Amino acid sequence: MGKYFTKKYEALAHEFTLEKFDARAIVCLAKKAGMKYIVVTSKHHDGFCLFDTKTTDYNIVKSTPFGKDILKILSDECQKQGIKFGIYFSLIDWHLGHQFDPNNNNLISSAMETVIKE
Repeated sequence: MGKYFTKKYEALAHEFTLEKFDARAIVCLAKKAGMKYIVVTSKHHDGFCLFDTKTTDYNIVKSTPFGKDILKILSDECQKQGIKFGIYFSLIDWHLGHQFDPNNNNLISSAMETVIKE
């Protein structure tokens, strides 16, 4: 993505408050709908992480007013209510300079090795 888009998108993290986030209600609704599991995108290809990590400050704990690890909160609630919890972690990271490919034929760069291991 272009630098303009990246900077504009990064600025949105400071507005990410999750004022109405309610893990209990989310998991209850999923169960009522008959779902057996919940899968959340833990790191999107834009580079933003919904968990705390040493690899980047571009995450929900360090870059948002919410300041909490949403994956931990949801995972704990899923465990309490007996529903499985999974995550998706994108190996593409525009924040690290990977290029956008509209055909989704992205090569995984060696820069991702550190991110994956941490």
